[in-house]
Amino acid sequence: MIRKSAFLVAALIGLAAGPVAAETFDRQARTGQRTPVLNFALYNTDTCYAGPLPEARIVTQPAHGRIEFRAEQTRVAGQCGTLVALSQQVYYTSRGGYRGSDELVVEFEFNPTVEAPRKTSRRFTIRVEVR
Repeated sequence: MIRKSAFLVAALIGLAAGPVAAETFDRQARTGQRTPVLNFALYNTDTCYAGPLPEARIVTQPAHGRIEFRAEQTRVAGQCGTLVALSQQVYYTSRGGYRGSDELVVEFEFNPTVEAPRKTSRRFTIRVEVR
């Protein structure tokens, strides 16, 4: 029997790994400073291989800052030990001098399985408290 393995989604916050239950995250940032707010990678728990780099897009721009995506290598620790995955790191930078709340929405698109003809997506809202 051939078993089709799905790439599981791991939204990685800092170096913490694992499937994400929540779709909204609260973060803190310093005014004017570039701050990592979300790291998104794909990995397969059956084969312990990292998936391809997911496509990233901005759904809602923050009102008081900007978003930057960077493809970066991320170490993922789990049942397979530690592996390196190519991830989409999301950075937030507020306008200099701004203090208060901001919010952004990003989406990642990917094939849920190697054989999948259609892509799927995950959307995340990130609420940032700028100090």
